[in-house]
Amino acid sequence: MSAIFVHVSDIHFGQERDHSVHIHDDVKAQLIEDAAEVVAGLPGGAAQGILVTGDIAQSGTWAQYEIASRWLDELAERIKCPIHRVQMVPGNHDLDRNKLSTGGTQLLDFIRAGGAAEYEKVFSNPDDRATLLARFEDYGRFSFGYRCGLDDEAKFASNLRIEIGPDRWIRFIRLNSALLCTGEEREANPELMIGSRQFTIPKKAGEENVVLIHHPLHWYKDSADVRQYVRARARVFISGHEHNPKVHVDPVVAGTDVLMVAAGAAVPFRSNEIYTYTYNIIEFDWDEATDALAVTMHPRAWNPVETCFEADDKRLGGKAPRFTLGSPNFKKCGKAATTTDHAPIDGTGPLAEPVVEEVPAETAAPTEGEMPPTTPVVEGYELALLRFFRDLVESERLRILVELDAIPPDFDERMTQGVERMLFDWLVVHLRITGLVPSNDDVDSRRAAVTSLAKAWGKISNVNQIVGKAAAIAASLGGDGVPAVDFGTEIQVAVQKHASAFLYAERPLEVGVCAGMAAVSMMSSVPGDHGWKIVDVYTNALWSSLGFQSALKDDKRENLRREVYDRALQRSLESAERARE
Repeated sequence: MSAIFVHVSDIHFGQERDHSVHIHDDVKAQLIEDAAEVVAGLPGGAAQGILVTGDIAQSGTWAQYEIASRWLDELAERIKCPIHRVQMVPGNHDLDRNKLSTGGTQLLDFIRAGGAAEYEKVFSNPDDRATLLARFEDYGRFSFGYRCGLDDEAKFASNLRIEIGPDRWIRFIRLNSALLCTGEEREANPELMIGSRQFTIPKKAGEENVVLIHHPLHWYKDSADVRQYVRARARVFISGHEHNPKVHVDPVVAGTDVLMVAAGAAVPFRSNEIYTYTYNIIEFDWDEATDALAVTMHPRAWNPVETCFEADDKRLGGKAPRFTLGSPNFKKCGKAATTTDHAPIDGTGPLAEPVVEEVPAETAAPTEGEMPPTTPVVEGYELALLRFFRDLVESERLRILVELDAIPPDFDERMTQGVERMLFDWLVVHLRITGLVPSNDDVDSRRAAVTSLAKAWGKISNVNQIVGKAAAIAASLGGDGVPAVDFGTEIQVAVQKHASAFLYAERPLEVGVCAGMAAVSMMSSVPGDHGWKIVDVYTNALWSSLGFQSALKDDKRENLRREVYDRALQRSLESAERARE
């Protein structure tokens, strides 16, 4: 099945200064409606992600990215893809030109007057590099939450690949063409550069690269070198900036092609017959007959009469929008298994959807001895990362790291985004972040599980079974919090009825949370005055079991354990008083 992406470029949030704000807001809303309808009609009915090729904002300020984040969230939800799965690159409007220092201006002049050697001299110096990257401060924070942050060494970046056929992957490569932008650059006299530290993109058997960049190739002073590497190592090259949609296949050698896609603008400053509101829906698929990457374009353009988006049969392939590209890296893997051979082992047929793999951030050769940071394999990690870095200000993030003891007492490093990410990942690995930024679905599924567990446990009438269940609840609340396999599985089954991806082995502390809250729910009823009931057996068994446990050092876990213990103690005393009346 094809991997479907909604591709937008040049949205320019914040560009409006007059009545056009109302028209542009409507266009953006109609784009979401149209994308949802088109994607729903494609195989699978859901998109794998969103591609943004620059100029998200108009002037690179945080207020503009806040608006953009809400719009991207809504678009993602309507096309049924995770809101964090956005691949983005900056454009010339995504930098804040007010943050260009005098020193930064001199560095840019030095590079523009020179060439590749001058470019490398500046960007190999950490201080000079930081001076130029400072203009991307707000974009950097925004993109970092999507795991699309700018590479600290101004190299290419990659963190997402998708299997579209048996051992046939596409990998998204992100390049920053706006590093030298000032607002004065012109196509006729190219001054921008990509630099060899960026354009030396990887080449791997089984993977075909999809390059995302803002400026088309002819805007660079080093375009000849960039073109050489793109033609040799990329299968698709997607750019923005010019607001004029175009597509063509560039034959490299026999059996090797590059699809060059120039995007239109989702929201140009003014719309006319040439530069109208446009966006694309792109399908990436494996053509089994030729063992090649196939790309199907679904260009969409604004109909000013109907005031809505419609299929664009004039641009980007028109009425023949499918391109089958010579893909040498696929063929390096040898003969591919058929789609039937590649089916799941349970016999349910061919793979229902592409395999999406959010891999550790990859860039050009890392510093010797360093390993790229690995992404913790924890349910909800990507969403938590997005919420943490995109939606929280620096002081809020620091408060969370301090309160959860992520910062060692002897910590003396400068708090950079990279350091914050390291501390955030430490929290995830040590399971200290459970529920930090839960979604509504997370909350609802756990509540439903608590209700069903309390109801099921309340029906047990065998005293020995009740005492055993109370002991299991107490064990999950105390000690290291790792439950017995049978008890963890019981909680997992209850949660999976409402959240199918939940695995207790990945989040063992949630077993104690669900079990503890179910116990509190059971003990919330008013004690009777006609002898013991089932809940009274639970109450006294929990009081006894928890009473023999030592207090926990983790405040959050101890608070929950103590809440269950106090409730059991209080209810036991109340039951005794009622029995004596």
